[in-house]
Amino acid sequence: MRPTRRGYAVLIAATVLLASGWWLRYPLPALIGAAGLAAVSVALLTVRRGPPVAVTRTISPARVERGRPATAVLTVRPTGTEVEIRDVVAGQVHLVRTAATAEYPLPTGVRGRYPVGPLEIGREDPLGLARSRHRTGSATTLVVYPRQLPARAGGGPSRRTPPGPATDDLRRGSAEPRGIREYEPGDEVRRIHWRATAHTGRLMVRDLGDPRQARLTVLLDTRAGVLGADDFEEAVDLAASLLGAAARAGVPTRLVTADGRELAGPFLEVLAAVRPDGTGPLTAHGGGRLALITGEPGAPAALGRAFDSLVVLALGPGVGAEQALRVWNEAHR
Repeated sequence: MRPTRRGYAVLIAATVLLASGWWLRYPLPALIGAAGLAAVSVALLTVRRGPPVAVTRTISPARVERGRPATAVLTVRPTGTEVEIRDVVAGQVHLVRTAATAEYPLPTGVRGRYPVGPLEIGREDPLGLARSRHRTGSATTLVVYPRQLPARAGGGPSRRTPPGPATDDLRRGSAEPRGIREYEPGDEVRRIHWRATAHTGRLMVRDLGDPRQARLTVLLDTRAGVLGADDFEEAVDLAASLLGAAARAGVPTRLVTADGRELAGPFLEVLAAVRPDGTGPLTAHGGGRLALITGEPGAPAALGRAFDSLVVLALGPGVGAEQALRVWNEAHR
C-alpha cells in the first residue's frame, strides 16, 4: 500500500501549501494543503482492503516437454471488476489487466522446476492517488521435462556374461538352465529330468529361463565445462530418449552421472533437475551395455573394459540429440 506518482505529487504540493500558508498566515493555501493531505490519506485507507474479487490461475499443462507450449489462464470472479494482476514465473513478471479471463505463455525453453506465483492483485483508488497489492492463492510449480526423441531400445541378449548385475530374475520358457524344480501342470514332457525324478521319487523338470538381458547404463557427462549450456540441454534430451525407449521395451536401465553416481527415481523427474556441476574423472561400473553421452570424442579405456559394449555419443557444434540418435539407432538395428 503506497501512493502513486500522482499521489506523491499531491503530497508534496499539499505539504508545501500547508507549510507556507501556516508560516505566512494565509488560511486558504493552508486549507488547500490540508485537503490534499486528507485526500491522499483517504485514498490509502480505500486501497487498504483488497478488491472484492477472487482470482484463480490454471496452468496447462503443469508438466511439459522442453520447447512445448504451456499456458497460464487467469479467471476473475465475479466478472466485471477490472483488476491488475501480477504473476511471477521463473523470474519473469507478467502484468495483466482483466475483468474476466486472460492468458499468457509460460517459458519452457530450458528444463527445470520453476516456481509460479503467488498472484498479486493490484487495487487503485478512483482518483489514482494510492495503490496496493494483495496476495491471493498459493504458489505452484511448472515442471519442464527434457524432450524424448524416437530411439531404439538398445536391448537384447548379452554377448557375454557382464561382470556386474545385468537383469532381474530370468523368465521361464527359453533355453538357459536355472535349475531343477518339481513338475507343474503344463510343463513339457521333454523337460523332465529323469535322474532327479528317480532320486527324489517326485516328478522333476529342468527349469529354463530366457537369456540374460544386458542392462543399459546411460552415463551422462555432468562434468562442468565439458558441454556448453545448449549442448547440455541436448545431452539431457538424448539421455531421456534412450531411457524412455528402453523402459517401453522392458530393458533394465540405470542413469549414472560423470562421477559414477546412480540417480534413482523416475528418470524424467531426475533429468529435469540435473545440472553440469560434476568434477573429477569420468567413471562408471556395473557391466552390461553403456551409452556414454559426452562432449568429448572418446571414452576412458576403463569404461570399455567394464562393460559388455560401449557406444560414445558425442555432442558439440552441429551435433545435437537428433544427430547423435542416428548413430545410436544405426548401432542397434
